[in-house]
Amino acid sequence: MIEGIDTAVLYFFAGNQNEIWTPFMKVMTNLGDAGLVWIVLSLILFFLPKTRRLGMAMALALILCLLVGNGLLKNIFSRPRPCWRHQDIKLLIPNPTDYSFPSGHTFASFASTTTAFLWKKRWGFLCLPFALVISVSRLYFCVHYVTDILAGMILGICLGVLAYRLVQFIYDNREGKAEVVQ
Repeated sequence: MIEGIDTAVLYFFAGNQNEIWTPFMKVMTNLGDAGLVWIVLSLILFFLPKTRRLGMAMALALILCLLVGNGLLKNIFSRPRPCWRHQDIKLLIPNPTDYSFPSGHTFASFASTTTAFLWKKRWGFLCLPFALVISVSRLYFCVHYVTDILAGMILGICLGVLAYRLVQFIYDNREGKAEVVQ
């Protein structure tokens, strides 16, 4: 059943690629390449004193995504990408060389958005449309199944929460020790 849903969604997107959406989707998918937009954002936030904790949490979430997603899960599941399996689908972007599950673009996007949301809800809501469109762009270009995207969302949210809480814990303990010394 899940494979049927994956295939149906895949062919829906393959059948709806067009000259209007493709350039926009290329920009969005390129922003998500290697977590680029989220890395830049985390660096900017890190170097601003008022948002340093958020920048650290976002960077930690991205590192965890890389280790868990690309380093572990993609190799454990070794799921071929839909564009590898379905040769009849026209590929509009370069053919990815790594496995499909989970979507790294989605993983990084939702981990980053979750840390932003936990910092200030308004910031999370500003990041959310980018995370969603980056994720959908991976479906649009037929390089992921919908289950890859859903797994990336869920795992990204989990690692975003973990990273945020770890940074908060570190800062709370550091500040607590500073108060004891004084």
